[in-house]
Amino acid sequence: MKTGIIILNYNTFEETNRCIDSVRDKVKADYHIYLVDGHSENEEGQRLKKLYEDSADVTIILSDKNLGYSGGNNLGVFRAAEDGMDAMLIMNSDVVLENDIVSCMTPHLSENAVVLPHIVNGDGTNGQTLMKNFRVRYALASKTRLGRRLLQHIPALNIAMSVKDWDQPVRFMGMGSGCCFMIDAAVFSRIGCFDDKVFLYFEENILGLKLEKLNAWTFYEPAARVIHNHGAATEKASRAKKYLRFYRSEYYLLKEYCGMNLLTDIVMRKLILKEFSAKAAEDPERERYRKRLAESLYNISKTDNSNS
Repeated sequence: MKTGIIILNYNTFEETNRCIDSVRDKVKADYHIYLVDGHSENEEGQRLKKLYEDSADVTIILSDKNLGYSGGNNLGVFRAAEDGMDAMLIMNSDVVLENDIVSCMTPHLSENAVVLPHIVNGDGTNGQTLMKNFRVRYALASKTRLGRRLLQHIPALNIAMSVKDWDQPVRFMGMGSGCCFMIDAAVFSRIGCFDDKVFLYFEENILGLKLEKLNAWTFYEPAARVIHNHGAATEKASRAKKYLRFYRSEYYLLKEYCGMNLLTDIVMRKLILKEFSAKAAEDPERERYRKRLAESLYNISKTDNSNS
């Protein structure tokens, strides 16, 4: 089995190099790296091309614009599929491997569509979250004071699964962190890869719902271990811009994949705008981005629910 490792670079030159070094150091299984540059600043794409263009284990793909997480990763996924890869390892540029996760994870693809590694944050804390597939009730509960209180006592309102021992494997229907996971290439192609209408955030939740339609399983393999220095590619954006992207993606997920009725749709848009105003309160561009968010939610609300 040959694995295509998709790494998306966006203004993370040093992190990307460390990521690739860790792959070369740890992975002994058959692999090929597809390094996508999402139209980074300061000629990073050309610097990466110069550095890796003669490497037999790396294919460089330079995008002429920033397509976000989904669109950028899809460029690498499509090329890997053309090259006949059996599995895809999607990995953020700020991830570093602790061991040969490819050899640890690929055996589980015989019975599962997705395999997740154990993730440790840069500060040593757990970075993996096993999530049930997204439902409207999860979003509603997270956006009201009463709902947030109930989340602590009613597991049915919480999208995160309760994991007592992270050293034990788990097989479930849903997804985990999108910063690093392996997926069967044939299954990925069948579900249409990433939904590139989402620029950033909630990509893994959409993927989980797509897999659910195939009755496909996800497997958490704690023996595969990575370190995630979270947020290197996104922390440069302003607070208001981050939340614009976050809530726009969340609403798109709810509208297109979760089948909201008209009343829930109206309530959700109001709750999202209220929460955005609170979380971006100290950003001087809050009102400008709030207006953009309101327009985005309205436009998405008028589209057909073709995926729900």
